Parts: sequence; C-alpha cells; structure tokens
Amino acid sequence: MKKFLNSLLILILMVGVMLPALAYAEGEEDKEEETTEETATAKEAVTVYMFRGETCPHCEEALEWFNSEEVQKEYGSHFKLETYEVWNDANNADLMEKVAKFMGDDPDDDQFGVPYILIGKHTVNGFASSDADQLISWIEEEYAKDPADRYLALEEYEKAGQKDTTARDVIIVISFVVIVAGIVFVTIKARKGE
Repeated sequence: MKKFLNSLLILILMVGVMLPALAYAEGEEDKEEETTEETATAKEAVTVYMFRGETCPHCEEALEWFNSEEVQKEYGSHFKLETYEVWNDANNADLMEKVAKFMGDDPDDDQFGVPYILIGKHTVNGFASSDADQLISWIEEEYAKDPADRYLALEEYEKAGQKDTTARDVIIVISFVVIVAGIVFVTIKARKGE
C-alpha cells in the first residue's frame, strides 16, 4: 500500500508539473496561428496611438500635423491614427496611465502630459513641430517591418495583462492539485493507521 501511495503522489505531482507546460504550449500554438494570419496581409498601415485632451492646444497641433495635406500625401498610407480623449473620459485617462507605466514612462512626473503619442516601442509626450521628423522616422521604421513583427503598444499591454492572468490561473490549478494530493495522501495514511 505504501508503494501505491507513493506512486499516486508522484503521479499527481507530475500532472501538476505538466499543466504549466501544456498551458504554455497551447499559448504558443495560438501565437503561431496569429502570426501566419498577420503575415498574409500586405503592407498595412502602422497604428499610431495618441492620448489627447479635448481642448489641449498641443494636441490640436499634433492632430493638425498628422492630418495635414503634406503628411497625408506622403505618409498617409503608412499610418492610421487612433486617438483617446483623456480629459473627459476617465477610462481613457486610466488606460493612458497604465500604458505609460507599461512603456516605462512616468505619468506622475510633472513633465508628463498630453498629447502622449506611441509609435512602435517609441513614445513622446507633448508635441512641437520639431518632433515631426522623429515621428515620421518612427512611422517609417515600423512600416518597414513585417506586420507580424510590429510592436503595437496597446495590444502588448493587453497581452501582458492576459499573461499575468494565465500564469495566476496555472498557479491556482497547481496549488489545487497539490492540496488535493496532500488530502488524499493524508486520508489514505489515516485510514491505514486506523
């Protein structure tokens, strides 16, 4: 009986160890499928994210620049602008703060503000016409990449949150398995001792 109990405990622990590997392998399969689908698309526009305030003059200047005839004529097919108004939308303000922290920026810094622009792994907060060349450079850098290799800050932020949830779920499952194994082991030992 002692051999059986030891074997059962080893089997349960092995299952507990295998669960994270299975969860990781399942996530990798999904990633490969997504990559194949994204690669199949032709050159698509780079997503430029901009968090802005409704009446912010620098935000207005940035919007005017992105939408200007000159920029649109030369680079309009290379990017699409997604804006998030943060002064009147608490959810967008919260998202901006979390994304800024995720990107390594400090939203609590006195110098941090809107517009907060993200292109690939690059960020800039505030806008002046002197930023134009740098923004175009970043757009071109991302546009030159295969769409599957582009860094989309908001998607990466969401994936990171999902990975944390998945890891937490796996730990809970492993803990549950170990607890159940311990209860089974103790119960059997107690019955044997009776």
